[in-house]
Amino acid sequence: MPKGGLIGYQDFSTLEIRVMAALSKDEGLIKILNSGADLHCSTAQQIWPSELAGKSIEEIKEKYAEHRSRAKAAIFGIAYGASANSLSESFNISLAEAQGIVDGLFQGFPGIPEFIKESHAHAIKHGYVVTALGRKVLIPDALIDLNDKTKVGLRNHALRFSQNVRIQSPSSELAYICSSHIWDDFKLLGMRSRLLGSVHDSIECDIYPGELIDQLYIYKYHGEIVPNTIYPWLNGIKMKTDQETGVSWGRGVEVKRFGFTKDLNYFDVVYSGGNTNIRQMLEEMDGYYDYEVIDRLDKDPYEKPENTVLEPNTHDVKITLRLKNNSRVLNRETGLMEFKSKYHIGDHTKLGPIPPFGDIDLDIQQERDRSAQKEYLEDAVHQLR
Repeated sequence: MPKGGLIGYQDFSTLEIRVMAALSKDEGLIKILNSGADLHCSTAQQIWPSELAGKSIEEIKEKYAEHRSRAKAAIFGIAYGASANSLSESFNISLAEAQGIVDGLFQGFPGIPEFIKESHAHAIKHGYVVTALGRKVLIPDALIDLNDKTKVGLRNHALRFSQNVRIQSPSSELAYICSSHIWDDFKLLGMRSRLLGSVHDSIECDIYPGELIDQLYIYKYHGEIVPNTIYPWLNGIKMKTDQETGVSWGRGVEVKRFGFTKDLNYFDVVYSGGNTNIRQMLEEMDGYYDYEVIDRLDKDPYEKPENTVLEPNTHDVKITLRLKNNSRVLNRETGLMEFKSKYHIGDHTKLGPIPPFGDIDLDIQQERDRSAQKEYLEDAVHQLR
C-alpha cells in the first residue's frame, strides 16, 4: 500500500438471515429486516411472546440480554442447519427447553419451517437441491432408505445440509459477485485502488490515495443497490452493509454515514472508533486529502495521568470529516452517480437527490430493467458453473 493509502473493508450484515428470509418468503422476518429494527430483540419477542410482550428494544437489551443472545444463536443456528439437540448442548439447557425455542421461532416465522420442509422434500425425492443462483448441489445421502437404521445419522445430516446449502451458497456467491462488480468499477473508472480479496461475506480493498470518496460509494452501491435490483428471488429484502476504513488489517474505523454537501463541493463522512486508530488514519491521509475535522465527540474520555503513556484505543471517538469533492463517480452537472460496471441497471442510477448530509438514499429511483436482469442472471450463472 503506497503512502497515503488506506484499507477499505465492507461486511454484509446478517447476510444468511436475509437470504433465508427471501427464500422462505416469511413476511414477518422480511418486515423486521427491512425496517432496520434490532433483529435479535425482535426474534426474542417472537420466541417468548408472553414474557417480552410490550418490552422496548432498549429494555430487552438491558434486562433480557440472555434472551436476545439465545434468539440470535437460534436463528443463525437454524440457518446453518442446527437442531434442538445442538441448541440444547450450546445453551446447556434441557432438550425440551431447546425444542421450545425452536418451536417459538417457527411459530413466529412460519415461512422458515415451510422452507426447511420444501428443501428436505426435494432432496429426498431427487437427491439434490438447486440454489437461487442455479447451482445444482448433489446430496446422495438424502436418498438413504428410512428403514436402514444404521444410516439414520447420515440421512439426517444430509437433510440439514439441504436447507443450509440453499442459504450459504447464494450468500457466499452474492459477496463474490459484489467484489467482481467493485473491481469492474475500479478499473472502468480508471481508479488505482485494488481489490485485496473477500472472506465469505466481507470484502477488502486497498484504497489508493485520494480515492476514498468513490470507494465508499462503489462499495455501498454494489453491496446494497445491485443485489436487490438484479435478483428477483431476494423478494424485496434490503441488503445492509457495514464499512470500515483504516491503515491496517484489524485497525479499521467504522463508517457511520456519509454524503455530499448540498452544493456538491464537499463530502462529509462520520467515523466512529478508537482514538488511536482514528489518529493513525488521519496521519496517513495528511497531504493526500484536502480535509478538515468539523466535529468531534469523545466518548468516555481518558484523562491522561502525569508521566503516563496512553495505551492504544483508550477511548472511543466520533468525528466528522469534510473532504474536498474529488469524486470521479459523481457527475456534478446532473447530480447523478455514474457507475461503469457493465452489470449496473440503466445508464445512470440516481442516488438522490444528493442529500446535504447523512446517509445516501439507496432505496428510491432505481431503474429496474428486466431484460438486463435476465441477461445478467444468465451470464452470472454461466460464470459460476
